[in-house]
Amino acid sequence: MTTTARARELVEMLDAEKRPGARLDLARRYAYTGDHDLPYMPRRVGREFRALAESSREHRIPAVLQTLSAPLRVVGFRTSGTSENAAPWANWQANGLDARQDGVHFDALAAGVSYVRVVPSGNRGDVAAITPCGFDSVLALYASADAEWPIEAIHHVGRGTDSNGVTRNIYDVWTPSHRQRFEEADRSTNTDGLAASEPVPHGLGVVPFVRFVERFGAPCQGLASTLKPQADRLNRALLSLEVVQQYASFRQRWATGLAIPVDEETGEPLEPFEAAVSRLWVSDSTDAKFGDFAQSDPSGVLANIADARTAMAVLAGVQPGLVEGLDVAGAKAGAAATSSSLMDRRIRSLSASFGEAWEQVLRLAAKVTGDSRAASDNASRVTWETVEAESVQATVTALATAVGALGLPPEATWPALVATIPGATADDLETWRALAAERDGTVRLASDYVRGGTTAAEPSEPADGAAVLSEAA
Repeated sequence: MTTTARARELVEMLDAEKRPGARLDLARRYAYTGDHDLPYMPRRVGREFRALAESSREHRIPAVLQTLSAPLRVVGFRTSGTSENAAPWANWQANGLDARQDGVHFDALAAGVSYVRVVPSGNRGDVAAITPCGFDSVLALYASADAEWPIEAIHHVGRGTDSNGVTRNIYDVWTPSHRQRFEEADRSTNTDGLAASEPVPHGLGVVPFVRFVERFGAPCQGLASTLKPQADRLNRALLSLEVVQQYASFRQRWATGLAIPVDEETGEPLEPFEAAVSRLWVSDSTDAKFGDFAQSDPSGVLANIADARTAMAVLAGVQPGLVEGLDVAGAKAGAAATSSSLMDRRIRSLSASFGEAWEQVLRLAAKVTGDSRAASDNASRVTWETVEAESVQATVTALATAVGALGLPPEATWPALVATIPGATADDLETWRALAAERDGTVRLASDYVRGGTTAAEPSEPADGAAVLSEAA
């Protein structure tokens, strides 16, 4: 049983990660909301300049993260040498993880770590409930950096309203044996500010949270924290460009030696020269001189902007051209057409890290559903979709060669094709097999018909009597 004092410690540890400038705060502002720090401004600036500073912030980090997460698509869970998905894959499909996996990967990239909870389903006993948790909703404690399971975890499950209409935070504290719910309470009647419910045994033997880490062997700060300095540098450069565009992107005229007339009634100087594209300045004074100041050259600022964008991509392990122009929609297509060793290494590293986590999720799901054999299966591996154009072409060529030169049946290559062709899924594999079975049945029927017709057309051996009659004739 967890005490309210211990639960309060866990709540404060989670809140510490959300304080201004902390890991989860930077992930929220720089990877999600776009509420970046404002570029430097002098103390006394007008509303116009402040508006320029606010509009100059470019929310670019999500484009970088999506470029990394787009190629990371799990499409199967198989043992080496088999074409069928292992039994725990049913849990994947039942929980709609084809669509939800991207959020898990994005959260891990942004915040350094994300969590997936695996517990028994409330209405179905044949599948587990697999829930990706919000990037800022879970804090899990581990005995060591490479431990497989947490020893304790707190999950902010949401907010509720008490009998007085006050909104309160609700937390679940998990241990290897039980789950216990805590709700915020009035500190005047509760020194820890939490009201505890009775602990509920879950029978899993582990804290049922699986972590997805952006990088092992280092503190999990996340790419939002890593890229913040470059994002701030980019915003400063963009503010400089905004200032140039607003105040110094056009030629400014000047005049000297002019006698400025004065209004006889008000005594205020008159301005005889109105600046406009269609107006020409003319003076009858021989001392008058006219000239102009050239507009500012923005090339240096533009170069600084390009350098900041490139540095941001390289620090994340992304080919710089893939996020140029904020082409989020084409990020996956761009990755398919680019053979960047930098990004290839990064994707392989993330695939290994996230792949182990998904395998842990599916093994725990098997344990939840009572499949002890699958729960202890360490041979099955998740299969990743291949999106690099060169890899797709090379794989398809190799499979075709294996079928033609080695005599392999075409069906033996189909599981590899599902993992290779972008957009192909396990459902496509079943469709291919059904079509092949239908085709084979039609071919066999036609073959039997042909063989039957040939047999009927062959002349039968004459009877002995018929042969004798023929000879006699």
